[in-house]
Amino acid sequence: MEYKKIAESILLEAGEILKKNFGKVRKISTKKNWQDLVTSVDVEANKLIVSKLKKHFPDHTIISEELPEKSGDFDYVWFVDPLDGTTNYTLSIPFFSTALALLKKGKPFLGMVYNPVTQEFFCGISGRGSWLNGRRIRVSKNSDIKKTLINYCHVNRPEDVRLISKIYYKMKLLGRDFRRLGSAGLDICWVACGRNDVWFHPSVGNLWDILPGLVIAKEAGAKITDWQGRNWMMGKSKDILITNGKVHKVILEILCKVKK
Repeated sequence: MEYKKIAESILLEAGEILKKNFGKVRKISTKKNWQDLVTSVDVEANKLIVSKLKKHFPDHTIISEELPEKSGDFDYVWFVDPLDGTTNYTLSIPFFSTALALLKKGKPFLGMVYNPVTQEFFCGISGRGSWLNGRRIRVSKNSDIKKTLINYCHVNRPEDVRLISKIYYKMKLLGRDFRRLGSAGLDICWVACGRNDVWFHPSVGNLWDILPGLVIAKEAGAKITDWQGRNWMMGKSKDILITNGKVHKVILEILCKVKK
């Protein structure tokens, strides 16, 4: 498939930029708040990905974390996250990724997430499946809540921080562990390949943070809803829950009760 082959080549090249500069970042800036970091590496990787996409797909729309958002009804839209897990990256923690997703006629079609340090390349194609370095992946079969590994996304808003604190108290006593690793894309992919059982976010903001992993998780058999148990809808759902399906009901009940 043309999209897959070209996108994979572009991400691998962007990954080389991240890998080359890993542990060497000196210039760090902030965006909307002091916890939202950006480095010169973000910008460099973003320029490469966007320029390559424009070269191969000049008629496609590109929306990136480092570029102004565009609006309209487009048949093909790329979402780009050049460096997901910037804080980890600046601290030389090897849990970060470069990622992209393709929407085809408004529906998620292709998702890719790449960690250049571990050289793990996750890919999902709508209706075809998901792979890790070419090997098919599926969500875990764990149905025992006591053995469940629960992950959540980083939050900045005070109300979300308070909400997560309440959820932590409930879930820490329930499952095997409750943690945040620092890269939404990789977190979701780890649910897709069975390393984690649960990932959630109380207030979805930027679609480039989750769309790449979303395609991969869905094609790996994950159950994806909002916190009311309704099918997650891009641009409409404010929160999100992704699980292996086996423990979805239990986790959902807790999230619903805490958020009321």
